[in-house]
Amino acid sequence: MAIKPFVGEGNVPRSFETKKWYDLAFQVEGNILRFYIDDILQLEVTDGTFSWGTFGLRSDYANLYIDRILIY
Repeated sequence: MAIKPFVGEGNVPRSFETKKWYDLAFQVEGNILRFYIDDILQLEVTDGTFSWGTFGLRSDYANLYIDRILIY
């Protein structure tokens, strides 16, 4: 089953393949939050609700395998 909530190159909807690795990045600068998939910006919001430093990962109805996680 293909899920197409995010954009790929050329700003067109992208599909996700099973058994394939993707690079995910979440960047926080002050109250600006950015989410990238394979270095393509998917989401940018400004939200100062949580100004203290915690994070979490969640996966619903899918197996999620993480190869490595880096926190700067």
